[in-house]
Amino acid sequence: MADTLGGPSFHTQLLPLGNTNSVEQALSQDKPDLVYCPAFNTLEPPGKDPVIIHQILERMGIPYIGSTPEALELALSKIKLKLCLIDYDIATPDFYSYRSGKLTNPSNDPEKQPSHYPYILKPSREGNSRGISEQSIIRDKQSLGNQLEIMSSRYPEILIEHYLGDDPKLREFTVAMIGNGKERLNLPAEIFLLSTHTNRIITTLDKKQHKTRALPVDDPGLRQKLSSLAGRVFEAVETRDYARCDILLSKGKMQVIEVNGQPMLPDLWFDACASSAGLNRRDYLFAILQAAISRYQLAGIPGFATTD
Repeated sequence: MADTLGGPSFHTQLLPLGNTNSVEQALSQDKPDLVYCPAFNTLEPPGKDPVIIHQILERMGIPYIGSTPEALELALSKIKLKLCLIDYDIATPDFYSYRSGKLTNPSNDPEKQPSHYPYILKPSREGNSRGISEQSIIRDKQSLGNQLEIMSSRYPEILIEHYLGDDPKLREFTVAMIGNGKERLNLPAEIFLLSTHTNRIITTLDKKQHKTRALPVDDPGLRQKLSSLAGRVFEAVETRDYARCDILLSKGKMQVIEVNGQPMLPDLWFDACASSAGLNRRDYLFAILQAAISRYQLAGIPGFATTD
């Protein structure tokens, strides 16, 4: 990011990520005009809660690229996100939550207990498929109890979501967002799995080893439907500048799985999405930068005054 954006127009500098005090000191000393931070939290010592980086930037009045702390928190928590989707009448697989040994049914599933197997178990507050493995696919009550016990020792809250991966015609998509308001681009790509799991899942290792492939969606009708649905999601979550939305198409119905409010940049999936608009990596990184600058210009923030 720094290498791409640096040059005669922009001076870039990398600041190390640390605890709240060190982050605040570094920002106070360097006084940046605009910050891009790929990390979510500060790095605090054991026993001290981390702080969302964008909260620090807000408190210090420093402009930054990306969504507000509230939007990032909503996107990070799979349970909160799915409740938001229900409020906006956006289709998402039925689900349950498990926390502190208690199972609740916050979705529109009429059953009080999970009974429509299979399910997939996910840590509620993890991204990049962390915590997901073959053992996450649950097909009976006993396996559900066993896996909940294993995962709850590591994760405080677990999402129990109806699993759509058994559909042989299932299709998976991701839609990248660049920009804001009427200038926002929603750019869909289809995800293909190159790994051979017993169940259809994408793990963190699959992503690291590039065992997935993303290709732009060429069909105009499908492209429009994906863009429209993702646009509703981005508006509901109130993401800014850039984000990604993951969607599954099963039995003719599109269902939203999650939103990545702070996706990795640059990234192969984001590359594929952006290429559908003729944007290469350098292009879309500059487009995201310009989206943030334009947002501050429209808000009349000092230092971002428009010029003729």
